[in-house]
Amino acid sequence: MKVIVCGGIAWLSVEEAIRAVENANSAGAPILGFDAALIEGDRTRPSLEDSWDYTSSAYPRVDDRYAHAIEFIRARSKKALSFDIVLADTGEKP
Repeated sequence: MKVIVCGGIAWLSVEEAIRAVENANSAGAPILGFDAALIEGDRTRPSLEDSWDYTSSAYPRVDDRYAHAIEFIRARSKKALSFDIVLADTGEKP
C-alpha cells in the first residue's frame, strides 16, 4: 500500500483510497466522508471541491456512501490528488 504521511495524516492514492472504501464496506465500517488534497513536499493543499462530508447537511444526501465515494474518487483520478478516508470509530481494533 502506498501511503504518504503529511501533517500527521495518511494520504492515499486514488487506487488505495478506493481499496480502503471497498474494505470499509466489506467490514461494515461506516464511512463519514473523505478529504482530498494535493501533496506538495511536506505541505498539503486541501481541495474542498474534491472532498465530501456525509454527516454535513451542506452536502446532498447520498443513499449508498460506499458506491458514491468510489465513483467520486475515481472520477478525479487525473487530478493527482491524495485522499484521507474518514471512518466512524466503532471501538474495534484492526
